[in-house]
Amino acid sequence: MKGRSMRRLPMLVLVLVGVAVILVCVSPSAAARKGGAVDEFIIQFQMGGATMWFLLALSVTGLAFSLERAIRLRRKRLVPKGLADQCRELWAQGAYEEVAALCEGGRSALAQAIKYIVQYRDASLDDVRTIAGDVTDRELRPHHRRVLPLAVVATLSPLLGLFGTVLGMMGAFQRFGLLGETGDPTVFANDISKALVTTAFGLVIAVPSLALYHYFRGRTTAFADELETQVSELTIEWFVKQGGAR
Repeated sequence: MKGRSMRRLPMLVLVLVGVAVILVCVSPSAAARKGGAVDEFIIQFQMGGATMWFLLALSVTGLAFSLERAIRLRRKRLVPKGLADQCRELWAQGAYEEVAALCEGGRSALAQAIKYIVQYRDASLDDVRTIAGDVTDRELRPHHRRVLPLAVVATLSPLLGLFGTVLGMMGAFQRFGLLGETGDPTVFANDISKALVTTAFGLVIAVPSLALYHYFRGRTTAFADELETQVSELTIEWFVKQGGAR
């Protein structure tokens, strides 16, 4: 339980930092201090209305999960280079305890799978394969799960942007009904411009979120295939070609 809490702590820190930075950027006082593009962004954000705060929450979520994947979805955490070869050399020497000790010091998914293979080396080949498969699935499951929030952000952000646009258009037509034909057309143009801001921001959030989702998903799949391949090769080499542990 304590280990899970420690693993969740970096994600919480990323979310809190993202919220703090964005809130500072969109605050009214920031608009008075800064000019140029930042000032324009703050004005546009305030024009978008309440919907923009929901889009802000989605952007923070997408940013936090993107950073978390960039930090944790690395080769050394799943299939570190050289580990399989080191274990092969030790296994060939009959140094099973050394193999277990080497994997015990590593936190990668491959190390965990090899550790269980060594632990149950006296079991049948089918049992070893089942154990190794269960371990790899358990290690890969969180990586597949943690990329899904990016897909959620990419799906919800344009819908929220469209929702804000609909609300803005409704307000524009209501004002048109109140002012009638004598109303100033620039008033309606301003309302419509405000309404379209939410759609623009929704797309700005959705496009990179969708791209990052497919990138991290593809990277996770590539590491998963490599992990399964290495575990399968080691199992066959140790329990089929050499006739099991001696």
